[in-house]
Amino acid sequence: MERLHQSCHAFERYPDNLRDLDIPPSQIANYKQRLEEQEKNKLFVREGQASVEFLSWGPVGDAPQVLFTGLAKSLTELQASLRRTMHLRGKKEPHLIHIFIYAKTSRNALQISLDMLTYLFTYHRVAPAFLEFLYSTVYRTREENHDAYFSGVEEAHQLALPRLSQAFPELGRSGRLLKLSYNLRSAEKKPPELGLREYEFAWSIETMAVYHSFDIETGHALWLTCESNAKVRGYIKEIISSPVEFDLQSNRARFMATLATHVLVCDWTVQNWRWYLKALEDEIESIALGTRTFDLGGRGTFQNINAVRMDKKHSWSLLPVRRVGTTHSSGIAGLERIEVHSTSQIPSRPMFWSAKRNPSQPQPTPPSVPPPQTPPPKTTKEDEELLAFKDMQQIDLLEDQAREALLVLNLNIEVLEELQSQYKLVMGNAAFPEDLGNCESIEVLRFFKRMKNIQTRYQQLVGRAEKILVQLNHRKNSTFFLIQYRNMRQSRQSAIEMESMTKNMERVANRTQQEAISMRIITLVTLFFLPATSIATIFSSGIIIFKENDTWTAGKQSVLLYLAVCIPLTVGTFLVWWFMTKGVARLKKWIPTFLLPNA
Repeated sequence: MERLHQSCHAFERYPDNLRDLDIPPSQIANYKQRLEEQEKNKLFVREGQASVEFLSWGPVGDAPQVLFTGLAKSLTELQASLRRTMHLRGKKEPHLIHIFIYAKTSRNALQISLDMLTYLFTYHRVAPAFLEFLYSTVYRTREENHDAYFSGVEEAHQLALPRLSQAFPELGRSGRLLKLSYNLRSAEKKPPELGLREYEFAWSIETMAVYHSFDIETGHALWLTCESNAKVRGYIKEIISSPVEFDLQSNRARFMATLATHVLVCDWTVQNWRWYLKALEDEIESIALGTRTFDLGGRGTFQNINAVRMDKKHSWSLLPVRRVGTTHSSGIAGLERIEVHSTSQIPSRPMFWSAKRNPSQPQPTPPSVPPPQTPPPKTTKEDEELLAFKDMQQIDLLEDQAREALLVLNLNIEVLEELQSQYKLVMGNAAFPEDLGNCESIEVLRFFKRMKNIQTRYQQLVGRAEKILVQLNHRKNSTFFLIQYRNMRQSRQSAIEMESMTKNMERVANRTQQEAISMRIITLVTLFFLPATSIATIFSSGIIIFKENDTWTAGKQSVLLYLAVCIPLTVGTFLVWWFMTKGVARLKKWIPTFLLPNA
């Protein structure tokens, strides 16, 4: 007990305060360094904000089995809870102890402080390898989520000779321990109060880390589970509260209860995966319905797809369908022609196998047509293009979810196989007590059978996830084809419009050419008559006077006056033209901007 008190007094140095560990000092230093880094990353809450729940099961006095419950919110309450439990049993630990560490969500901190964690792990001599599994249960940032796929099984068994650091007879610990650390991942639906962004998947993958130790000599069992929600805690508490399910009167019964708990945890993780994949299939079917309802005729647009949407998350509703009984031309009866009427009231074309009716035969009563529905709001070309690319984005997101699910399912299968392998090796060890059971006992065979059943369910889910990936690939190709087809039609429409514009421009060019020819003719005529017109103007102005004897005289003063008026006016006209065309532009470069506010 003195060794336990000393190590608990130095709990801040965990895992270095645990002695006789088969771990190199450099690796212990790495464990300590990563633990300090996780504290800086706010993986743990502050003192007083924690919530660690205890469940213990064992005899007290004359009572064969009593269930203890406890809740610690600080290090002081944790220490008091451990002392109270030992005091009730005369300093002996209960036969079965469950400790639950959880976070509200996978993005929140664990509801335990660092001091409480190190003290608890020191008191129960938890293997430091469990820290690696604990870190994978929550991630504070998106970058840390890449390490969320860490998986496996770690063992730290000591079956033959007891370790001094693990043996405390006063507490009922012999030091001959079976130790396992592993993690499994389950599918959980996101709570509605968190809210979902557009195109965000409604399910998430949660990780649960499990640490278990079993004393093969005294039958004391410790379970430590760390999860990103509190659902498993309530499930386990409900099961172990039943004395029918968990009989702890003997070491063999306690060992069988340990195997049953493994099955309980593994079975819990597989339950919701079916509905996770079902949600993926529903999303894929919504995209498939959109591609199938796309009209490839002359009127097809992405408005047809938009007409069958129920909400922004690409959930779809089936279109109104009416069935019309027909008879094939070859005489095969009983076929049905399905006519799909979209909410945009686009008439459907008859199918190619429609029967040819004889005019002499009475015509059947036409089926009732569903009442017209309110057409959906028209979308612009920009909305249609955005809708198409959003479909591609959603397919990519669903493909990421399916690939992640396939990876996680395979990781869980590997964990199940390793758990079974570990127990086969342990029970085949010569140091393992025969009274606890062997691989031929009925209870152990039942354990392996149930684990095999769970593994088979996981393998079926793997096949289903692979099929989903194939479907997503087909949907991606179909959606890409529709986008290409729409672009081709838009290019064709643009080409038609460009052809019409080209014809209009050709007509304008021809008209301009004709006008240019007319202007050239007018210019030539003007130039031909311009000299004579100028001379006639001068002769008629009175500057030159013609007399009766066919003589003429020109007044000197008249000529000078004519030149004095005409030359300045001509020069002034050219100056005004130059100033209006080029002078203003040059002045703007020299005049400051504030002097030309309207420039």
